[in-house]
Amino acid sequence: MYAVSIFLIPLVILLVTYPPVNRSEKNNSDKLISEIKNPFSDISITAKAAYVWDVEGQRELYAKDEKEPLPLASLTKITTALVALDESAGTMKVKITSDSIRQEGDSGLNNMEEWKLKDLIDFSLVSSSNDGMYAVASAVESIKSSSTDAVSLSEQSDEEELDDARENFINKMNKKAKDISLSQTFYLNETGLDASDSESGGYGSAEDMAKLFAYVIKDKPELLEPTAYGEINMQSLDGINHTAKNTNDIVGDIPNLIGSKTGYTDLSGGNLVIAFDSGLMKPIIISVLGSTRDGRFDDVKKLVEATMNRLANEENTE
Repeated sequence: MYAVSIFLIPLVILLVTYPPVNRSEKNNSDKLISEIKNPFSDISITAKAAYVWDVEGQRELYAKDEKEPLPLASLTKITTALVALDESAGTMKVKITSDSIRQEGDSGLNNMEEWKLKDLIDFSLVSSSNDGMYAVASAVESIKSSSTDAVSLSEQSDEEELDDARENFINKMNKKAKDISLSQTFYLNETGLDASDSESGGYGSAEDMAKLFAYVIKDKPELLEPTAYGEINMQSLDGINHTAKNTNDIVGDIPNLIGSKTGYTDLSGGNLVIAFDSGLMKPIIISVLGSTRDGRFDDVKKLVEATMNRLANEENTE
């Protein structure tokens, strides 16, 4: 009996000192810690799809229906610009034709005005100019398919020849998408304008758009540089001054912005992709698709804040 008592005394002391774990309390505690470390856990956004990609860490920080193909609208113009610079020198001359001017929207370009290719691309990305990008695609493919100067060719060519040139260019856009592994992406035109009431000018996923921006940052970072400003002042080769106002209303609200591109049509709703530095050479890319005209900006700001909090929490726990 004494032996049993001697054995039980340490056991009682142990139970008093270290009471049984309450599993419910432990689970709640683990959940709380998880939420503190991951500020994305309770985030609410309007967008149909979104993706946050850590380029340096090669990791996903947030995803919502990130693989669903959705209308891209003017996000398409990033690939248009990429292909144009792949195919031609940035100093090539481009003339704004009457076909270009007929595109939806008015960005202030003039019929028969001449531009340096890279300048027109910069202007068109910042202001999301449909006539500018239409002129870029038509001129670049025309000079690739003829020994004639692209400017004079665009004046002389009939409608069928120009349509063939544009179709060839769009085929190259789709090849580019395939080459950089944008598996949910394909394009029907160079501007992203809706092709009809039921068909967009291009489709892609939030994940693909983040991959596209990551590729641009690595391969052609100069393409995004102008899109980090609220507006840029440009001059055509005719000496005409133009101001391109950024269609991204929140360029000044995002710290260390690398670049951005908006998109909006009736079919797409509000799209926005941004890249910013979370630290020295630590780019983060955020893409939102299928939001509203104003909601895309709120969505991105929420995701930027959650990203910075997540990274700060990770740094504090290292």
